[in-house]
Amino acid sequence: MKRGALTAFLLLLFPVSQAPGGTFSNSDTTLFEPFIVAHPPGYEGAGGVVQVDICISSGSAMVSGAVDQAIQTWNDLSATTSNCDGCRLWEEGVGDGDFLYLNTVLVHELGHCAMGLGHINWNDPSAGNTSFTNSKEADAIDDGPDGVRGTADDFPSPLPGTRLLHWFRISDNDPFVIDETTIDINTYSRRIVDLPPGSSWPASGNREVGEFLGLESTQSVMYSRGVSGQRFTGLTADDVNTVQFGMSGVDELAGTADDYTISLVRVDDCASADIEIRFESLEDELGFCLADLAPIPTMGTQIHYMAVPFPGDERIVVAINSIFRWDVIFADGFESGDLAAWTASE
Repeated sequence: MKRGALTAFLLLLFPVSQAPGGTFSNSDTTLFEPFIVAHPPGYEGAGGVVQVDICISSGSAMVSGAVDQAIQTWNDLSATTSNCDGCRLWEEGVGDGDFLYLNTVLVHELGHCAMGLGHINWNDPSAGNTSFTNSKEADAIDDGPDGVRGTADDFPSPLPGTRLLHWFRISDNDPFVIDETTIDINTYSRRIVDLPPGSSWPASGNREVGEFLGLESTQSVMYSRGVSGQRFTGLTADDVNTVQFGMSGVDELAGTADDYTISLVRVDDCASADIEIRFESLEDELGFCLADLAPIPTMGTQIHYMAVPFPGDERIVVAINSIFRWDVIFADGFESGDLAAWTASE
């Protein structure tokens, strides 16, 4: 069995590991086939509802409201724009703001652990992480005539040689389009030859590309660079489309027997959970997803995997750094007027 560690990090104050172009977990590592499609825990190739049970470890109950919000975000699987307050690009460094938004970190990390998504920006520290669309073996980037890194006219080198990891919508190569297009192998691709006329590379769902396309404060939640004061209020089309492509199953065709939907459910007993959320001392990291990948048998090239616990762990783990100042006091809805979690005093 081919296995390897998935250590996907979101760092809001310090460097870390961006639609229509999206990527899947571990597609940018050397441990796996680079064109991997990662699926949620429990999906083994049969269609239907894949329920992913999520628990909160003992002593971490204060994150309950933020966890429920993050679960609802992925269960809704609804795309929007203007979803990111305080967005920053990798190149722009740390941001401003008093709070680290726990819900933002949880949505991102569940994107890794529960939904099988990877980072969308070029995530190679030796070459310099940038807002350019994720690729393999690139050592230089041409921003193209528009001068904006991450847009459809970018061009990496060496080419040939640099491998395309991003999936994009064949029709328009626009990471922010929201419509009713069915997402499967007929409409979504990672092949350069499938790019529409005028595109030389998949567009990235980063904030600067959104601005270039006339959208303010819009960025994929799976973009790697987060900062203090940054808060996601929803998913982009990139996030949703990439999940939907995975949901077309191992045959990558929508409307067939191996299609599935994902239901994230919070449970009280961690012994029965697929994913455990807990506070840990993580040095500089704000949060991470720790999971492994196991191959799903297919008739063709082995590119389909599902998330499983890392060897030695009972569950997949989403760890949140216990030493930072989080906004958990605001996670119960009181300040926003949502009193569902509150009861009147007697």
